[in-house]
This record gives sequence, structure tokens and C-alpha cells, in this order.
Amino acid sequence: MDDDTCPSEDTPEENARNIIVSTVIIVVSFIIVGVIGLMGFAYIFGLSWLDAFHNSAMYISGMGPIAEAQTTSQKVFASFYSLLGGFLFLGIAIYLIDEIVDILFFSNRSQ
Repeated sequence: MDDDTCPSEDTPEENARNIIVSTVIIVVSFIIVGVIGLMGFAYIFGLSWLDAFHNSAMYISGMGPIAEAQTTSQKVFASFYSLLGGFLFLGIAIYLIDEIVDILFFSNRSQ
């Protein structure tokens, strides 16, 4: 090759594309998990749509429940939804940190 750059290094355009793809993945993940929570709290807990949305948002953010789980099915759903929210948070944090480290330390720098 004519230049001294490594062929696997990303260009600024590829970095921008990676950031856009990452943002889309994060937004879609939150929408999917939010819809799961909204449906679960509306149907399993019997909450109104607004209360189900509120409860779902509180679980995802780690703030805790608004409506107390009374039945076994409610407790099981709330437990798994809490785990899903935690895994979503950890997965997104790890994904973002990886992208930032990749851009900062391994991007193509002009010399």
C-alpha cells in the first residue's frame, strides 16, 4: 500500500455510520422493551395504558415499581422485566463504551 495506515482502520465516514447504526439499535431496543413492558403491565397487571407506560418506564430506569405485584403471574413478569431492563442498560452501556473507545483509540488519524 502507498500510505502508512492500517487497512482495517475506519475512516471518519465509517465512524459516523457506526454512530448512526448504534443510535438506531439503541432506540429500537428501547422501543421493543418499552412495548413489551407496556403490553405486560396493561394486560397482566390490568393497568390503564398511561399507568402501564409509567410503570414500564420506572422499571426500565431502575426506579422501581409503581403498581405492586399481587399475583404470581404479575410477580414473574415484573421480575423478568426488571432483569430485561438491567440487561438492556448493561448491553447499551457496553456497546457505547466499545464504540467510543474504538473511535478514540483505533480510528484513522492523519499524520
